[in-house]
Amino acid sequence: MLFDLDGTLTDPSGDFVVAMTRALDSVDAPVPSEAVLRAHIGPPLLHTLAVFGLVRATAVTVLGRYRDAYRANRSADTTVHPGMPALLTRLRDAGVRIGVATSKPAEIARDVLAQTGLAALVDTVAGPGLDEREAAKELVVAMALAQHDHPDASRVQMVGDRSFDVVGARAHGIATVGVLWGFGDEAELRAAGAAAVVDSVDALHAALFDGHDDGPNGGLDGGASGSWEGPIDGGTATGAGQGG
Repeated sequence: MLFDLDGTLTDPSGDFVVAMTRALDSVDAPVPSEAVLRAHIGPPLLHTLAVFGLVRATAVTVLGRYRDAYRANRSADTTVHPGMPALLTRLRDAGVRIGVATSKPAEIARDVLAQTGLAALVDTVAGPGLDEREAAKELVVAMALAQHDHPDASRVQMVGDRSFDVVGARAHGIATVGVLWGFGDEAELRAAGAAAVVDSVDALHAALFDGHDDGPNGGLDGGASGSWEGPIDGGTATGAGQGG
């Protein structure tokens, strides 16, 4: 089972706004309103910075300074979405391996998981390296799958809050449950091809288990019931750009 991080497991908006404001200020770039900043949490950051009008070279500088500011804050303003620890525990009790697939650098993601108390509930983390600039979500998902010897897509599910999560998973034939407590909306998720969209952790539990008391349903498109067949080792995907 693959989970996005920002907006799905956690709400990083406080840390994101602080770090992005500092990074943009450092190059005298205009700082969007807090509402606009929050609306751009999730996608790879170089994509977001391009939307903000920064040229590539400036965006790369801002990306590095954003990461420095984010790490300095040590996830002080990041919170866990209520109910997610219980859901992860339920999945693990059913024998499911939990992988986090994030556009955030894997090292920072592991720090976030540790600071928020989720590390013990997650088996692996896949994300770009700190020295990498860009990571499309499909590359992150590819790393997570490679770590697990490429299981059949019907035996894997993705959970995420943005279209990038859905598209990245679909590139590998994996169905995604979109969640509405993050930073995307239902129209975005459905347009991207989400197999289901839910607005609560209870509804997510129902979508994942789909009547299987002993474990989650395999693929949301009717795949075989099952779970991860082995461990996924933590790793780093090629590319970068910190997002969710």
